[in-house]
Amino acid sequence: MWTARKETMESSILAGIIVGFIMGGAATVMTILAVALIVLSVVAKWQVFTKAGIAGWKSLIPFYNTYLTYQLSGLNPWLCIPILLAGCTSSLKLENYEGTTQTIISVVIIAVGLTAMVMEFKRATGTAKAFGKGTGFAWGLFFLEPIFEMILGFGEAKYQAPALAAADQQTSTEKTQEA
Repeated sequence: MWTARKETMESSILAGIIVGFIMGGAATVMTILAVALIVLSVVAKWQVFTKAGIAGWKSLIPFYNTYLTYQLSGLNPWLCIPILLAGCTSSLKLENYEGTTQTIISVVIIAVGLTAMVMEFKRATGTAKAFGKGTGFAWGLFFLEPIFEMILGFGEAKYQAPALAAADQQTSTEKTQEA
């Protein structure tokens, strides 16, 4: 009777050790993949900045890189303020407020968040156009920015100043109308 319990206990311990090694290995692999993705994303943003004629190291500075990203996409760089406000307002704890104040703060948080989303889509569209890409690519930048920045940074895309990109698009529209 005791030997059966001892064997069951030993096999349970062995199973726990095996599961622990498997889970630990999976966590290690996931950590390595996450770090690799972060490094690739940083290098891709550096490359995008370099292609746009901006020093790559500036992509490493928080907030300033967002400001410069808006600038390279042809938007007024100060339009990135809703992004910063969205970060600030999302940290408000609504349970600290009651009644009308809570409702007003909720509406402000939603309005700032929606404005930030619209500004980010405009930025993605401007960036795509500045690199000679279309609306589909802009949607990719909006939803899967790290992947599409890698395509811009490591791919053949050339940066055209936003004014040049708009003029180039207008020229292609005129050619289409002439044909």
